Amino acid sequence: MDKLSLKRIEGVYYIQFDNELIQIEEWEAALIMQDHQAVFDIVVDHRRKYNFNTAEDRPDSLI
Repeated sequence: MDKLSLKRIEGVYYIQFDNELIQIEEWEAALIMQDHQAVFDIVVDHRRKYNFNTAEDRPDSLI
């Protein structure tokens, strides 16, 4: 992933990366502010809602 940023537009929170905006909940934004590493889990969770791929879950793909 390229540069990540957390945005709030008209009261709605987004993660922006690779010219893409992913809408997130307020509690997710709060979690990211407390633990910046949480952003990666949140991005994966939101992208899998639309792009589920079992190959991503294979142990050898995590290396």
